Amino acid sequence: MKAIAIAIVSIAMTALSASGQIPKPGLGDKGCPEKSLFAESVSISGEDFIEVYQLPSYSNGPVYTVRVYGDGRLVWHGEKVVSSVGDASDNVNVAQAKALIADARQRGFGGLCDEYVMRALDGGISVTTLRIGGQVKVVSNAGPSNAPSWLYKLQEKIAALDSVKKLIGVKQTTSAASQLKPLPMPQDRVADSYVIYSQLLPGDAIEWGKVQRSFWLIEDTTKAEPPDSPCATGGMMNPHEAIQAPEPRQTDFAEALADYDAHCHDRYLIDASQFHLRLPVRLLDEEARKRFVSHVAGYTPPQNNIMQAPPPPDEFRGAAGMHSFTAVYFTRAHTLAMTETGMFCGGRCRNWSWVVLERKDGQWQTLPW
Repeated sequence: MKAIAIAIVSIAMTALSASGQIPKPGLGDKGCPEKSLFAESVSISGEDFIEVYQLPSYSNGPVYTVRVYGDGRLVWHGEKVVSSVGDASDNVNVAQAKALIADARQRGFGGLCDEYVMRALDGGISVTTLRIGGQVKVVSNAGPSNAPSWLYKLQEKIAALDSVKKLIGVKQTTSAASQLKPLPMPQDRVADSYVIYSQLLPGDAIEWGKVQRSFWLIEDTTKAEPPDSPCATGGMMNPHEAIQAPEPRQTDFAEALADYDAHCHDRYLIDASQFHLRLPVRLLDEEARKRFVSHVAGYTPPQNNIMQAPPPPDEFRGAAGMHSFTAVYFTRAHTLAMTETGMFCGGRCRNWSWVVLERKDGQWQTLPW
């Protein structure tokens, strides 16, 4: 089982040399300097650049790297959910290129933290690099975070360049509206799926499974890949990469992966009455989910317990975290199964992971894959 804890690149800074606009860091943010790295007196050359490495959000956005040099050169590498996959190059207006670099410096890019941690769900991860006069600053941002709003706007300006818009293409639209309409779970999946969901919730397989609560708070629709996202490569936690099956089980696992590939876009409505739990289940529709997230997203835990979660909103009093599932994907004989579980309780309290299970003697047992 592999869990995601927001893997971020963190690069050490060189010596600071000039004063700048220094945003106030939040708890958990790293590498926050006292001064800006870049001197305003240094001229911007053709070899200086600004670069954005855009990673996917949890709704699976585009993945690409774009670098704009001071002489107008544009270098591109597209990975996923973009029209242009692979390497490409183009040119932009030189004055426009230098203005982007100068704007980043003037706003205080050299005084940003090396790493900003995520404060809520549904954000994306970006790594922005600025080079001026031989000095290089790299900022990793798991948004939404405490990073200044102008950093997001700077990235949007780069994405809005005509050349970049063409390279990203129409595939950049991956909002909730682009998801398939949720349907009732197929009958041949119902029994085993709810046995597995019910078994995972109160145990050790899901973080916060044993925390005291009055009811389970669960999203009312299973998570799925957007229709324009390839099942075999899309998403931040694709099971083709996130799960490592041992060699003797590769055939069985390939059969479960084939079920995932056939149904990764399908969204199923969750039925609270189908769970087999001691505590009741309360389902959250999209609006209720947003209310829960907005209430707990900006919470800052105490310094002596950075994993402490905030109290839930009044309307959800008695809950302990919000849980979600993908569909359960099976081998044809329903002897092997896998599902991705999610839990979010605010601040840095969160966890997403794939769980693989095997049926033995009529019981589902988790496997350490």
